[in-house]
Amino acid sequence: MTVFALGNAIGTPIVMIATAKMNQRKQLLMALIIILLGIASTLSLSGFFLLIASRVVLGLGTGIFVVTAYSLASKLASPGQQGSAMSNVAMGFSSSLVFGVPIAVSSQPPLIGRPYSGA
Repeated sequence: MTVFALGNAIGTPIVMIATAKMNQRKQLLMALIIILLGIASTLSLSGFFLLIASRVVLGLGTGIFVVTAYSLASKLASPGQQGSAMSNVAMGFSSSLVFGVPIAVSSQPPLIGRPYSGA
């Protein structure tokens, strides 16, 4: 299990319970801000342990965003279409990983990220 997955699996339920009364639009904005902080820290901080910490932050932000997006999709869909709306969220998240990871890996210079990836 990766630290991204650990941040997602452990941190997301805690934050979702803490922000249960918050407006879902604000939850989505909070998730995007957390994701942006994770991206900025990944780009700007040096060192392996800071990279690990930024991956935990990214996992937390992603988890909050996905859970809130599922909830909003089911609420905004017309009756009988909730499952279809939620499957669209799942398809969007999955396809972003399927297409985004190879694009990011192929577009990076040969030396960036290699010390941490084991390659």
